Amino acid sequence: MCSTAAPASVTGLTFVGWQQPIGCGGCAIFPGDVIVADDDGVAVVARDEAAAVLDASTARHDREAAARRRYAAGELSLDVNQMRGALAARGLSYVDQPAAGTAGSAGADRDH
Repeated sequence: MCSTAAPASVTGLTFVGWQQPIGCGGCAIFPGDVIVADDDGVAVVARDEAAAVLDASTARHDREAAARRRYAAGELSLDVNQMRGALAARGLSYVDQPAAGTAGSAGADRDH
């Protein structure tokens, strides 16, 4: 992973040629590599891995969009991410609300 900040100015940089590998922030960048940037940072994807990275990224995007739809419909992340079985395997369970008459149900079984 490369995490070195870019120089404040390009005036001290020297042109060395076209279609040549370069180093940037401690990373090797080769001709044909894919550069992706957004508000969170910059990623370099090797040319020969670009199609696989695109497929994996698209699949992740689709999974996350489906999860967001389920969250918006009121589903718990516990169910969206299929965690109930993992909790049960560890002797745990999710409780939506305390049962009447238990700690945390203050006054739930009192007459008003």
